[in-house]
Amino acid sequence: MTWGILAYLATTPRARRYLSALSAVVALGVGLTTVYLGTHWLSDVLLGWAAGLLVLLALPWCEPVLAVAESWILAARDRLRERLRDRRRLVPSLPVASGGPRPGFFPTRPPGPEEPVRDPVREPVGVAGGRRTPATRG
Repeated sequence: MTWGILAYLATTPRARRYLSALSAVVALGVGLTTVYLGTHWLSDVLLGWAAGLLVLLALPWCEPVLAVAESWILAARDRLRERLRDRRRLVPSLPVASGGPRPGFFPTRPPGPEEPVRDPVREPVGVAGGRRTPATRG
């Protein structure tokens, strides 16, 4: 079915004709190979070919609906991009302190009048000293 859809999307009638014949040969070869290898029954392959043919025959009927959906999706994408572009122009970039995270990045409770302001405790990497827990011993 994939090769049939690609043949349907070909630009010229001549290319469409050749690609349709090529996709039919590939579909026949793949279907008969799966029967030969014993991975599918012949009835499975025949029904698969019929389902693929029905989908390919329905493609011309679905084209107007797909064109409307495509134009709607592309218009929505353009509106979203424009909205994001306007939002980037309005929001100034925040300065980043060199020693820590951006202001307001981690939500914290402001200290009360009786609490002193403390700096966060920074521990070096590898505090455990390389000890392994019983679950990780192997």
